[in-house]
Amino acid sequence: MPTSPRRHRERRRSERAQISSPSTAVARTVDVGRILDPAFPDSPAGHRANAEHLVETVVRAHGLDGLDVDMERRLTPAQADRAAAVFAELGRHLGRASGNGSLLIYDTNLDGDEPVFAASAALFDYVLEQSYGRDPLGLEATWATFAPHIPPSRYLIGFSYYEEFDRNLWDDASEPFEDSRAVPTPTGSRATDPRRASSPMPWTGTARRSSTTRCAAPTTAGPGASATVCGCDGGRHPLVLMKLQ
Repeated sequence: MPTSPRRHRERRRSERAQISSPSTAVARTVDVGRILDPAFPDSPAGHRANAEHLVETVVRAHGLDGLDVDMERRLTPAQADRAAAVFAELGRHLGRASGNGSLLIYDTNLDGDEPVFAASAALFDYVLEQSYGRDPLGLEATWATFAPHIPPSRYLIGFSYYEEFDRNLWDDASEPFEDSRAVPTPTGSRATDPRRASSPMPWTGTARRSSTTRCAAPTTAGPGASATVCGCDGGRHPLVLMKLQ
């Protein structure tokens, strides 16, 4: 059942209120290509300059709370070393190592055994694993590749929500919700495997292009704007990741 225009407008109003709230953190997404920007030399000084440029032009210039790096391709060893060096410089300004309350997020559809992630995991506040259209039973194996590097509270599972009108036909969360892919209990045509009932993975979640952490109930984002919401970031504030590229 598609979302009605009235419901769509209500969700838009709710989302705008969330984003404008002082208790909401907003981060902008950039592709990993910006981390590897050839305009900056592949040297310590170049890595530092690139990081400072990203912080100033993407984050601070817009009054945002952090940076979300979209990592959807495997890097060569040389690229991985370069990216890790830029992440180290970014960590001086953003994320866990900065000590200033800002956010640095690793946004990926890959596993956690990528060399650049293994080298930089301590710097990221969160990993957002893009799990759109995937069988939930396969997500535990993906999490296992990240588990040596981060605790569960820093791992978010992304899925599509029905308010996106699901043009990609991922069918993660559709109406009736009980019949969709991302349901909290093994009911309906998409959740008949009893392994889901005993799995430690956090199956519940209602956020657009994101689900939930393992530490709190999620909040919900509306349609239209490209946003990802999770319900907890360790107790500091709700989290909205603006998917702007």
